[in-house]
Amino acid sequence: MSVRGIQSALRDDHEAVIDSVRHLVDPMISSGMSVRGIQSALRDDHEVSISKTTLHTYIRNQRTNSCPR
Repeated sequence: MSVRGIQSALRDDHEAVIDSVRHLVDPMISSGMSVRGIQSALRDDHEVSISKTTLHTYIRNQRTNSCPR
């Protein structure tokens, strides 16, 4: 598998994980919570475990896409 193929597979894996918690994460992003805060809330309040890398990547992409250019 090529590097691009691996990157694409990883991106698809991240998206699949995020899809299951997007309804929980998006309001937290909107309220300005940190990655650590969101990760803790997911774990403590919703019993969801998600990697910091996956969460950070999603949050960065959401904040980048919502900023006016």
